[in-house]
Amino acid sequence: MWFEHDEIADAVTSAAWILPGSCGPDVCNGRRVISDTGSLLLEDSRRDVAHPLGHGYSSEYQLVFPYFGAFDWRIGKEQRLIDANSLLLVTGGQEFSEAHPHEQIGHASAILTLDAELLDEIGLKQGSLWWSAINRPVTDSMRLLVHRLLFTDMSNLAREELSLYLLRLVADNEARGVDQACRRVTQRAKQILHQSGYEPLSLTQIASQVGVSPIYLTQSFTRSEGMPLYRYQMRLRLARALFELPRRKSLIDLALDLGFSSHSHFSSTFRAVFGMTPSQFRSEFAGG
Repeated sequence: MWFEHDEIADAVTSAAWILPGSCGPDVCNGRRVISDTGSLLLEDSRRDVAHPLGHGYSSEYQLVFPYFGAFDWRIGKEQRLIDANSLLLVTGGQEFSEAHPHEQIGHASAILTLDAELLDEIGLKQGSLWWSAINRPVTDSMRLLVHRLLFTDMSNLAREELSLYLLRLVADNEARGVDQACRRVTQRAKQILHQSGYEPLSLTQIASQVGVSPIYLTQSFTRSEGMPLYRYQMRLRLARALFELPRRKSLIDLALDLGFSSHSHFSSTFRAVFGMTPSQFRSEFAGG
């Protein structure tokens, strides 16, 4: 039986936020277990830029939810830039390589490892065509759930139920079919967004660096990601805000650092996406 979000909301909305340490832009390095039920393992993984990523191999099927930074992921000839707007699908038995696209910023992710029986039950059977997508978009609901799972103090039962709810959202989220040319343009545009930090860029500037026309860029990006460039960049800013809010004292400084024109602009945008203001978010999950 799947649980509706309202059925488990009481278990998490009053929970105390567990600060992820004093890590700065380099994220820190390590991997810790948040919970392990036997059929579902939840981990918080952080890799700083001082530790090369290189090649790897996973014998398990995993879902990786980045919540800070970005990394390049390659399977054979296929390469993706994975950031906080993406869910990475790790197929068991495949070799991969990964690297940091930004020389000053590492990345951090929630990793869910699931056994075959649970994957079958939620409709994500091992070896099925679903896993061939490599990455899928992350919704705003998923983003909030990931932060709650990692950084709130809750019972094991509540965390397991919340994890299952997240998996249902993942299973219901359809992938988009795009051609290679469209994907290459989108990947390059993402790289430019991350390299520019939170500096404002025009569509013409990005298109010029990609080497295509503005209209081709916006059409290709929207077809690939399901949203235009400006909204994608806004979601990256908001994802960073979720990470920074528990540790930043000044909301005005945070808003300006993330590229918002003012505190009111930041607050109204945050509320429109997450259903609460930045102040409410920080108060709710930091124990007031």
